[in-house]
Amino acid sequence: MDIDFSSHIPVYVQIKDQLQAEINARNLQTGDALPTLAGICDMAGVSMRTAQRAVALMLKEGIGKRIGRQLVVGDTPLPCTRVVKSIFIVACDFSLNDGGGWVGDQILKGISEEVAKEVDSELVLAAPDFVNSLQYYLNQKNPSMQVCGVLLLHCQRFDVLEELLEQYPQVNFMQMNYYLDGIETLPENLYGVFNDDFAGSYKAVEYLVDELKCQQPVFWELSCPDQVYQERRRGFLSALADRGKNGRAFLQLSRPPSHPPNETLNIYYNAFSSLYEQAEDLDGIFCCNDYMAAAAAQFLEDHGKAHIPVVGYDNYIHQSLRKTTTIGVDFVRMGRVAVQRLRQNSGLRFTKILPQLILRKQQKHTYMPTKQVFQVFNAISSVPVRN
Repeated sequence: MDIDFSSHIPVYVQIKDQLQAEINARNLQTGDALPTLAGICDMAGVSMRTAQRAVALMLKEGIGKRIGRQLVVGDTPLPCTRVVKSIFIVACDFSLNDGGGWVGDQILKGISEEVAKEVDSELVLAAPDFVNSLQYYLNQKNPSMQVCGVLLLHCQRFDVLEELLEQYPQVNFMQMNYYLDGIETLPENLYGVFNDDFAGSYKAVEYLVDELKCQQPVFWELSCPDQVYQERRRGFLSALADRGKNGRAFLQLSRPPSHPPNETLNIYYNAFSSLYEQAEDLDGIFCCNDYMAAAAAQFLEDHGKAHIPVVGYDNYIHQSLRKTTTIGVDFVRMGRVAVQRLRQNSGLRFTKILPQLILRKQQKHTYMPTKQVFQVFNAISSVPVRN
């Protein structure tokens, strides 16, 4: 067999197609023997799991059938009475080395679990060459396959969304996690499931101000065009304004280079020391992600200020980050809801999932200074906000 492992066509589909071509070329008849699973593995250079998927597809399409344990040529390929709904996961960026990869894994987990609930559904990963992959599946005339929709994972470019929607107006697309300005103006075959970042930040202020009675809470954020972080800032400031309080947002002008979690925490730890010099009167801290919150909490503990509450965002599962109170985003549920919305095709275009406040006690963790801290010191600025 000549299998192209770099092709956008799944390997198991290529195996099925080549076996079917061999049947036709040799004029094999119903009941003639076909290769065993082990034989397919040897011929195609694939795993047993891939060979099993190829055989399952042959059985479904009537190309093959089993007599006992033997795989033989089936009756002439039968009209398929079941429809396979293939949901494509399109990733604009799978090189998320800054920790975002965990978010993608959680969303994919929810998608996989929801797709598996229907036996006639199939999940196809169409990254990284998703354009050609979409063309293959959307243009073929296979009666056994119906595209239920395209899930867009880590797509943060408005122009990419617009181009896809115009190219495939008959297909429903689902934008996940990243809300983009003006997304409502795009064609109506675009749907979306997002976290309600504004509401999550509002919850953080309710906890810090209403329950813990903080009078000088601050927000520590990253500067980036990401609408997610902008909504978190907006929710924080709006909640304070509703309570007649002034807010201070401290802006870190750049995201630290990609590092292992402990190194990233070291950088944020030293960056927070610069922030604290500018706001020693703070009595509560809300951070735009859990890395920053963990570093701030550790700094405060090391300097005898462990009583000052710190709230993070995202609920990262990394053990070193599971120490501070956080606004937890249920990314697994986001994946499930996205699949449900595509199946229902109810006309409900955009859905927001409400995050939850997760309370935790502080735990000791040690951070060591790094030379890279000086780059971060120079990237800190204070942005006062007044009513």
